[in-house]
Amino acid sequence: MKNPDPSGLNGRLLNVFLAIFDTNSVSAAAEKVGLNQSTVSYNLDRLRDALGDPLFVKSGRGITPTERSIMLAPQIRAIASSIENLVIARDYDPRMDTVSFSFATNVSELLPFCKMLHQNIEQVVPRNQIRFLELGSRENIKAILDASVVDLVISVRMVNPPNSLNSESFYSSEQVCYHDPQVRGPVDTVEKYIEAGHAVLDFGGTAKSTVEIELDKLGLHRDIRLKVPNAFVLSELIKGTNLIATMQQMLSTSTFSGFAYCDPPFSLPRVDFDLIWHRRMDNAPRGIWLRNIVRSTIVQMIEENRKTPE
Repeated sequence: MKNPDPSGLNGRLLNVFLAIFDTNSVSAAAEKVGLNQSTVSYNLDRLRDALGDPLFVKSGRGITPTERSIMLAPQIRAIASSIENLVIARDYDPRMDTVSFSFATNVSELLPFCKMLHQNIEQVVPRNQIRFLELGSRENIKAILDASVVDLVISVRMVNPPNSLNSESFYSSEQVCYHDPQVRGPVDTVEKYIEAGHAVLDFGGTAKSTVEIELDKLGLHRDIRLKVPNAFVLSELIKGTNLIATMQQMLSTSTFSGFAYCDPPFSLPRVDFDLIWHRRMDNAPRGIWLRNIVRSTIVQMIEENRKTPE
């Protein structure tokens, strides 16, 4: 390809790139940005000339990004977001927004909320795309927000959050000990808890869980026999076994429905979740609207849970 010439880049071209990158399809990207397919193809050729790379190559019935395209995507997303914040009207109308609304969280831990948030956004913006990305470790938060991979993160509270991020309290839940009542009984003493086999979440990070921190204070150690990357898999794998899992009480009506649970036989703090965003989005109308709909959704979920009979 000829030498790169980025001088021709503009906000529309960047949004076309992101639409193709997110959909792996020129036709789907055209629908997403409201252009015809030939215009998107023409803009893709301009992008290729400007960036000096094919960017996308054929793969089966669709297309797939090149290595350089994958490398550039976070930078382009950040630039496009900055341009949007410069020109977007203060009276933001989400119905006119063609950029997908994206959230990172550990979805199986907040599944009822994610379902409700999806419904609430879709009622206002029925044709826009909503993306939920699996967060994994809290150590991933800064990188994905710095690169504008997502709009918002919902996560267990960070320890010593970086100055580039802002956050607010989102939700908290008691921790309980889940077990399969067909196989075993509750762990109602510290001795039974320590003797039991445990299943835990493992996101690949290095931070200790609140359970490990509290056990360390007591000079105790639990027998961890199973580690998995998300709560749904954890619940499925301990079903029919004598393993126990110490998790949020709020999961009793979703991921751990059908399990019995008891209070831990020692003091454990509540699990605090925060809503987290990059500070460059503090005053962005799009960011303000998204945070408001997340806030109203969690209030709605709490109210509906209160009305649900025990």
